[in-house]
Amino acid sequence: MKKTAWILIILLIIVAIFAFYRKDNKVVGDNIKIGIAVGLTGYAANWGEGETKAIALAYDEYKDRLPNVEFITENTKSDGLGTVNAIKKLVEIDKVQAIIGPTWGDSFQGGYPIATQAQVPVITPSAAFESLEKGSRTSFMFSTWWPQAKEAKTIIDHMKASGVKKIAILHDQDAFNTSFGDLFKSVAEQETQNTLVSERIVVPVGTTDFRTNIAKIGAFKPDTLLVLLQDTSAVGPLMKQLKEQNVKIAVYSTTSAENEDNIKKFPGLFNGLVYSFPAYSEDAAYQKIKEAFVKKYGTGVVEGPAFVNAYNAAKALFEALLIGIQSGQELSQAIQSLKTTGIGVSELSFDQGGQIQNANFKMKKIENDSFIDLN
Repeated sequence: MKKTAWILIILLIIVAIFAFYRKDNKVVGDNIKIGIAVGLTGYAANWGEGETKAIALAYDEYKDRLPNVEFITENTKSDGLGTVNAIKKLVEIDKVQAIIGPTWGDSFQGGYPIATQAQVPVITPSAAFESLEKGSRTSFMFSTWWPQAKEAKTIIDHMKASGVKKIAILHDQDAFNTSFGDLFKSVAEQETQNTLVSERIVVPVGTTDFRTNIAKIGAFKPDTLLVLLQDTSAVGPLMKQLKEQNVKIAVYSTTSAENEDNIKKFPGLFNGLVYSFPAYSEDAAYQKIKEAFVKKYGTGVVEGPAFVNAYNAAKALFEALLIGIQSGQELSQAIQSLKTTGIGVSELSFDQGGQIQNANFKMKKIENDSFIDLN
C-alpha cells in the first residue's frame, strides 16, 4: 500500500514538473497576458508613448468584460535589436498570449518570426505591411496602419493640383522609406502616365548634413522634394540647409511629419512642410475618444502619430478575446475574421494580407509651428 502511494506521489511530481516546463502561450482559464512592444526611447518615442496611452484608453472600455488581463510593456528602444529583444522576452519569458506592437514594425521586422514560431498573434499599430520582406508575412501578423498606396496618391494629387511637373525624392535606407519611395514612384507613373519622379537620392539612416545632396538637388531643379527619413527631426535641419543654399522648392513628407517633439526641438525650421495625414479628425468616433483622452491624460498631452491605430489594434484584440479563445491559432483566426467599428476607417477588419483597409487621407502643412489642414 505504501509502495503504491509513493509511486502515485512520484508520478504526480513528475506530471507537475512536466506541466511547469511545458507551459506555453495559451490562455489559462480567464487569465490573459498581453505584451506591449513600443518604442519609449529613440527616434520613435513620440509614437510609442502615444500607442501606450491609446491601448490603456481602449482597455478602459473593455475592463469590465475582460477583467483579468495583465499588460506587460517592453521598450523596443526604436531599433532592430531592441525590438527583437522585447518580443523575445514577451514570448519566451513572460509567455504572453498576444502582442500589440512593435512600434515601427516595418522598419524593425526581426521580432515577427519569434512570435510566429510560438503562435503568438501580433497586431502592430505602426507598420506598413507593403514594406515587409517578400513572403515574410504570416497568419499571426496584423497591422492597423493605413494602406500606403492611398497615402501616396493623396500626396501626388496635391502635387498635381499645385502644378508640380518634376519631383525629387530624398530618403534614407530605412525599410519603410525605401518601400514608400518605390510605391510613390509607381503610383505617380500610374496617375500621370509620366515619370514625375526623375531624381532619387538615398542617404544612410541618421544623416543630418545634407549639403552635398542639396547641391545635387539644386542642379536637378525639381519643382518639389519628397523627404522620407527615419529620424523625422532631421527634416528640420534639411529645410534649413535648403534655404542656406538658396534652393527654393516645396518640401513634402508623410504622416510622421506631425511630431510635436520635433517642433519643440527645432522651432521654426519645419514651417512650410506639406505632408499627408489620415483624415479622421471629423470622425464622430474619434471625437469621442479624444474627449476621453483629454479627460484621462490632460489637455497638454500629445497623442502621437499612431494613437488612432493603436486604439484600433487594441480594440481588435479585445474583441477577438471576448470570443473565448484557447490557443494562438484560434486567436489569430478570430482577428482575421473580425468585423467591427473602428476609428478613421469605415470598418475595422483585416484583408488577407493582415492589413486594415478603407482609410482616407488629407493634406496638412506646418505653419507658425502649428499643424494646419489644407483640405
